[in-house]
Amino acid sequence: MRAGGIVIAMALLGCAPTDTGNPPAALDANDVSAQVVSGIIEISYAITGAPGAVDPPEGEVWILELDQPRPVVRIAVAADGSFRRENLSARDGGRVRLWIEAPSGRSAPLDRVVTMDGLAAPGEALDTCVRLDPPDAIDVGDDERATLRIENGCSETVRLAPIALRDPEGAFEVVTDTSGTLAAGASETIEIALRAGDGALHVDALDVETIAPRVGRRGVTLIANAR
Repeated sequence: MRAGGIVIAMALLGCAPTDTGNPPAALDANDVSAQVVSGIIEISYAITGAPGAVDPPEGEVWILELDQPRPVVRIAVAADGSFRRENLSARDGGRVRLWIEAPSGRSAPLDRVVTMDGLAAPGEALDTCVRLDPPDAIDVGDDERATLRIENGCSETVRLAPIALRDPEGAFEVVTDTSGTLAAGASETIEIALRAGDGALHVDALDVETIAPRVGRRGVTLIANAR
């Protein structure tokens, strides 16, 4: 067991505009830090947003492990834009996703890998020429199928692994999977449905993964009944 006080500043990738054209609440990267407390295989850590970290100060910060089917963590944002949560845990090398849910909208996600040395940027990202629409998160309704479009803008054929749900036995299911091969300039659409039409909040994630000519992956959050 190792203890320490490792503080890491985290950068936000951006934010998604709302239907009104106004950007949702966003995190100030300079005011957000994480502290690894202890751990060997399973790491315990705390996360803190200093006053002004969320601007405007509204909504909640949500944290989701992308590799383990644990419940999403929701942290209320204080009136001064700060937030804090202790006793968070993740496996060494596990990916976590951080974003804001607020009345003004949903921010773009911040993905990080939890290690004994703190938080690090994830490796093996998708090539930028492999484009997802939507790129980060899908809202899935109780009685409808949601879609994720995968476009190969690369100059060569891309091979795709089957879509991997974080929790294959959870609330979501992949109805239409990838064909496995996507030619240059081609696109395809996968379909996702909600198994549990109970009106309750459900949050999960899936991975879009390329296996050739280069290995890469991108997590996409699945959300039902967030509001």
